[in-house]
Amino acid sequence: MIPPKSRRTLETGGAHATAAFGISSKDTAHVMGLLREGLYTDRIKAVLREYATNAWDAHRSSGRGDVPIEVTLPTAQDPTLSIRDHGPGMSHADVMTVYTQYGASTRRDSNDVVGMMGIGSKSAFSYVDSFTIISQHQGIRRLYIATLGEDNIGEIRLMDERLAEAGAHGLEIRINVRHTDIAEFTRKAQPLFEYFEPRPIINTLLPAIPHESTALASGRLYASSTYEQTSWVAVMGCVPYRIDLNQLPQDELSASLQKLSGCLFFDIGEVQISASREELKYSATTKQALVAKLDALLDEYVSHTLAGLAGLSGWEQHLRMQVFGQLKLDVPDLYKDLIFEEAKLIYEPTDLTMIRNRSACTRIAITRVTRLLLHDTPHELAGYHLGHHDYVIRPADGRTVAETRTLLEAALKASRLDGLQIELLSTVPYTPPYVKPKKGANPKHKISTFTLKPQRFYNHPYSNHWLPETRTPSPKDVYVLITNFKATDYKHFFKDYPADAELAKAFDIELPTIYGYKTTATRPRDPATLQGVAYEAWRKTLPALILAAMPSLVAEIAAVHWTALIYNVSPPHSKQLAELETKLGARHPIVEVFTQYRTMSTMFSNQPNRREHLRDLAACSTYTFAQSAASAAIDKLYAQYPLFGEQHIRLSVLWERNGDLWVDYVKLCDRDRSMNIASATASMQALLATRTTRRKAVNGKATTTSAANQSSIEQALAAPIISISDF
Repeated sequence: MIPPKSRRTLETGGAHATAAFGISSKDTAHVMGLLREGLYTDRIKAVLREYATNAWDAHRSSGRGDVPIEVTLPTAQDPTLSIRDHGPGMSHADVMTVYTQYGASTRRDSNDVVGMMGIGSKSAFSYVDSFTIISQHQGIRRLYIATLGEDNIGEIRLMDERLAEAGAHGLEIRINVRHTDIAEFTRKAQPLFEYFEPRPIINTLLPAIPHESTALASGRLYASSTYEQTSWVAVMGCVPYRIDLNQLPQDELSASLQKLSGCLFFDIGEVQISASREELKYSATTKQALVAKLDALLDEYVSHTLAGLAGLSGWEQHLRMQVFGQLKLDVPDLYKDLIFEEAKLIYEPTDLTMIRNRSACTRIAITRVTRLLLHDTPHELAGYHLGHHDYVIRPADGRTVAETRTLLEAALKASRLDGLQIELLSTVPYTPPYVKPKKGANPKHKISTFTLKPQRFYNHPYSNHWLPETRTPSPKDVYVLITNFKATDYKHFFKDYPADAELAKAFDIELPTIYGYKTTATRPRDPATLQGVAYEAWRKTLPALILAAMPSLVAEIAAVHWTALIYNVSPPHSKQLAELETKLGARHPIVEVFTQYRTMSTMFSNQPNRREHLRDLAACSTYTFAQSAASAAIDKLYAQYPLFGEQHIRLSVLWERNGDLWVDYVKLCDRDRSMNIASATASMQALLATRTTRRKAVNGKATTTSAANQSSIEQALAAPIISISDF
């Protein structure tokens, strides 16, 4: 992107000396640190944005703008972020200069690309101390490692050079991500890549464009009620920037903007951005461009809507123009009678009657869910599941349903409401109204099919929890067999269903309607002949449904598994962990395991309910604790230190009383990794003997341990212990 240039007029008097501002060579590391540490307020989002836009630029500059870039977000199985393009790649000379020089950029002479700062390619240093660059250029594949050394300046090293695969070209950035940040990378990638065109190939679901939106030349517009994010976004190139309407001249903005949300499309270079590219730079040029684009979008929306009214039905015209009334936009006189929230249906009472909420009416609410229902059944309205905007049309005495439909269609056309959907009341679900039984008889005993009332608890009498059902069963139904209103094919149904419902609600999954099919000894039901799926079989698919809807839960489950260590091993508190780190070293496997536990525990310190829900989800899915990284880490510790595993001695003895004895045992096992249970027991006995000998010597008593045995023990304890990389 071509950077904006400011024109300045300078007037000075006579100067005795001049000097140019610059960067001190001895303070280079300090300035680089300011750019690296202080530039970005959101480092995770900065890493995603900078390298993704660089990849997008590479495609645009090489004439491959219609080819999507590839983004692989970190997962629990592979915590590596990878962003790859299929552009020309970079030569060795460009890598060694562009990636090492702050401010160096090859993209300041074109507004076809969004890059120009010369800082984004180093943004990974704001998150990690090293990252990998793979460049495939002119048939050569080169792998580089960029590292941040003690001097805080950073350097890049060529680690491998070989022939590239046939036809392969482009640049790939790989960054190792902390496990605690895996879910955050996914959460922040979704709104960022929503506006990329084309959208990248990515291992997550990106937000869908709202259905009730209007795509225009200046942007996209949607009403606040149809879109969760009631805000405005400026999209320049592929990068979205939040628009703060308070920064703009209020006297130049339409009041309608506060009731709308949407995004504005800008050509690259049309608005100015901050150095971090996180926000817009509200200069005079940017403010003027934003106000002009907002005005243009509203004008386009008005013109677009009015131009399309001629070919629409009267009902659709009402729906379109009602938005104009809500937004208080100027409306031509021809359409002013269409902007109200209700419209009158002109009809003769001798032809039909319109009923809403059991009362006759003449006005119809203008909504997308309004419908007219022709009363074509012998049943009264009580028992039909009617919505707030359902209107029942009852034929006049002596008129048929077909005649009433003809009269209704004519009335709608005369009232400029043609196009409003007309349905039959018989298509609406119906539940026979309760009739008080005679002589204590329960009418439910004569019904064979029921629907379950969703509740938190199910107690006796169980008949209160079932509603009569008359619909024809479907192959997609979920059912249980009931006798005396208790499930017979799944005995724990009333216990497990509330738990399943709570789990589904925690992750925004809607449970299906549960049907109860009555079965008795005299009239048994054969499951092989029933329509639908038994609830016991269906509930086994619930974890898969939840994980399919929310793939990011896998990373959260992995974190929960670490917090589950408390049920297997009593963890140390912070002071005990610090003492253990002093004795064994910060990178010792035991220290690493419990450090990881404490890190993961903080993720759910304020969300205990979510942790419990995730633990329940993991227990009934394939992501169980036994298959987790946390379980594997404990198993490795037990394998390396046999007395803890096979003798069921808790690891917590390391930081309890007499913990030094067990620390010495750990060091012996670190020295000799081939120990089995027998040799470990012998070593522990030797340690005990050595300790006894030392105490007797201190008390002036005779010693019993041989000097050779004591010497071998002390040499082993003095030897260096293993590191986590050896473990």
